[in-house]
Amino acid sequence: SNTYHLMLTPGSELVEKMGGLLKFSGWRGPMLTDSGGYQIFSMGYGSVSNEVKGKRNVESMGWDKTLIKIDEEAATFRSYVDGSTQVLTPERCMEIQKQLGADFVVVLDECTPFNVKKEYTRDSTRRSHRWAIRSLRTFNELNKKNEHKQALYGIIQGGIYEDLRDESTAFVNDT
Repeated sequence: SNTYHLMLTPGSELVEKMGGLLKFSGWRGPMLTDSGGYQIFSMGYGSVSNEVKGKRNVESMGWDKTLIKIDEEAATFRSYVDGSTQVLTPERCMEIQKQLGADFVVVLDECTPFNVKKEYTRDSTRRSHRWAIRSLRTFNELNKKNEHKQALYGIIQGGIYEDLRDESTAFVNDT
């Protein structure tokens, strides 16, 4: 399941009120929620296949661009449901995933386009690492207060740059 889509509709509060994703969906196996980092990228810029084909803008797909900005604090975007401005911080991402009640949750990260300069990819990768630390801190606090324990997964970033992927792998393994 996906944090980005579920926070917009039907909303994590409703899913929690209805007993969490397992009860809400009727699924009886393990449940993972992705952070929504990829959806912020894909809904903001267009799909990876369009990017590879040189059609990076969502307007070519008939969509309105939803990404407003990504900075140290959060990802800010417009809801494709109602146009409202949404802010997803690493902390809020963990809170939403806790409300959704998945067994496995993922830290918030920035998914970069493949054709950006290495400097941007490096900065983005390191921002994703700082977001991961914030995610982990919040995750640990939330799991102290709740009997439904979850497992947290880190994300490897670094784009097309092998040295940045190696750096990101080492970060996730060591954190």
